[in-house]
Amino acid sequence: MKKNKDYMFQTKIDSRTDFEKGIYYKTCEGKDVATMEEVMQYNQMFYESMMIKKERKPSENKDDMSR
Repeated sequence: MKKNKDYMFQTKIDSRTDFEKGIYYKTCEGKDVATMEEVMQYNQMFYESMMIKKERKPSENKDDMSR
């Protein structure tokens, strides 16, 4: 298979997006953000909130856990 050297991945600018260059990222909940750093921050907050909810949930088998 012959590779086409002229073909390159290029970012297409889409004027319909809110962001200047037409590039956006999605968080774990589907929210659009402008940078990957925002994605990481949002996903970390989401994960921490899920862990807090999980810790607050009472264990059904407390007797089985203690020895």
